[in-house]
Amino acid sequence: KEFTGIGKKSKAYESTLSFSFISGVSVNGVELREILISKGANEESLAEFDKVNNVFHYGLLLLIIPLFFMFRAGRKLAKLPTANIYITLAVCS
Repeated sequence: KEFTGIGKKSKAYESTLSFSFISGVSVNGVELREILISKGANEESLAEFDKVNNVFHYGLLLLIIPLFFMFRAGRKLAKLPTANIYITLAVCS
């Protein structure tokens, strides 16, 4: 109920939903938390939103760290001439 009326009717290319490690979820460059505050959200709603935002932050972090290490391992394996099969397996997995 509290989220009704937050957005405005606009064309699809005008409103963009962005995700960031620093600011979390934002719409058109404005943090979603700021939009909730401007609409008069209570403390419970803000606490719930912060909880979701923190879970999202850790989820992205847990997704990016293994990808980074896989990329680094692939680059090291690419230097070995006999490791082409392992590079293919690392990239495909």
